[in-house]
Amino acid sequence: MDMALVRRMEELRRLSVSALKEKYREVLGVETRSSHKQYLFRRIAWQLQAQLEGGLSERALERAVQSADDADLRSSVAEGILELARTEPKDRIPSAFWNSSGWTAAPTGHSLNTPP
Repeated sequence: MDMALVRRMEELRRLSVSALKEKYREVLGVETRSSHKQYLFRRIAWQLQAQLEGGLSERALERAVQSADDADLRSSVAEGILELARTEPKDRIPSAFWNSSGWTAAPTGHSLNTPP
């Protein structure tokens, strides 16, 4: 790694969060809402290294775009619930997932993040 880049990274490590946010805007050309020091440091360091060494190759960029296009995006609704909605009559659906206004995300009083 280039010694000038190493020195710049060491300087970045000593900056405050507000100074890193300013440097982020300077280097990446956009504002950031993040105040996570390690995240800001890594993004700035990566961009500086990419500028110095040329960034990703065209082939790597094409593969990244292709991978993103091919990725299965996670649905926020459980597939089992969707299948149930398509196949079962409303009177056979557990009342925990159906009320007078339609489908509910979780049984009343329960969180989807914790077991019932």
